[in-house]
Amino acid sequence: AYDLPRAADFVAPYFFYATRTSGEVTYVSPSVRSVLGYGPDSVTGSNYRTYLVEGDPLNEDIYECEQTDLSGGGSLHALRSVRNIYGERRILSINTVAVSETPGGPEVRRHHIARDVTDSVKVHRELMSRLQSLEVETRKLTLQERDVAERLLQGMMNRDIARELKVSDRTIE
Repeated sequence: AYDLPRAADFVAPYFFYATRTSGEVTYVSPSVRSVLGYGPDSVTGSNYRTYLVEGDPLNEDIYECEQTDLSGGGSLHALRSVRNIYGERRILSINTVAVSETPGGPEVRRHHIARDVTDSVKVHRELMSRLQSLEVETRKLTLQERDVAERLLQGMMNRDIARELKVSDRTIE
């Protein structure tokens, strides 16, 4: 008997699944329905690659991950781009460990905990875009404008900045 987690242990945005070394899904927790919309029975028996978004850069290292020997307590973490039941792209953060039938024995299957991080990744990308825009605008500032901006960010008052930079209060304004 394999030590599978209890189905109640996983709720959205998490789900658990187990695979054979061939990639065949042997078990999926019921929470996959609330995360990706698939029923556990429809996923069990299929190859997990079926759900990957083909050509997505997040899935480029799939072969290397499959070939990585996790026996002896190793683990993997990867972001994967998958399609939910509606065909929408979702991003999963997946932690994987190997399971052997005997301690120190060869890997016979893998256990995976997946978490939907699509919204977090979207926010991260938006923040990175804003940061890049800010960097572009910052490069447009003159040296004096940068000096003023740095001091404003430090919480200095206009009058104190003017004195420190030896310019008028009006210039700082």
